[in-house]
Amino acid sequence: MDKRRHTFGILITLLLVTVSSCVRNKSELEWKELVPIFSQNNLTVSEPLESHKDVDEIEAADSKLNAPARGTTIYLESPADHEGFKPKYWLRVEDYETAALASKRASEYRDAETFERIEAAYRNGEATSLHDSYVMSKLSVRMWAVARGKRVYALTTNASLFTYLDPPKRLKQAIETLPEK
Repeated sequence: MDKRRHTFGILITLLLVTVSSCVRNKSELEWKELVPIFSQNNLTVSEPLESHKDVDEIEAADSKLNAPARGTTIYLESPADHEGFKPKYWLRVEDYETAALASKRASEYRDAETFERIEAAYRNGEATSLHDSYVMSKLSVRMWAVARGKRVYALTTNASLFTYLDPPKRLKQAIETLPEK
């Protein structure tokens, strides 16, 4: 009897470990296809500063509204320009269940109602600080979104000045050549 209980305990433990690893892997999003593109465009992956918390919250609230299967935000920095500005970008990478959902997400990323939808999420307690849609549109400056099959790549920045620089344009062109996921 004791031997069967011991065997049963081992089987349950193995089952729990297997399920746990499957759940963890399902939620993780790989973005290794972007590493060479970041290098080619002189963009560095780093951690956002505490002062960028608002942009992170806005992007997280927007993503939650769209319910991707998996997603991550990659914080990118460009080298300082001749005036000492160091452009910062947030690249949101999300996987969806279907290519149609991904295409819908990409097409709505910069539409006129985007920040109204996010403001509603803020009012419903989705984020820790409250901003109206006008303030959010100034904190999170949407640049572009590209759907590649079931994957969406969406870029934002925290200053409209950074939208005029070449790295985000080259990044978009490179992403548009990636195979569909």
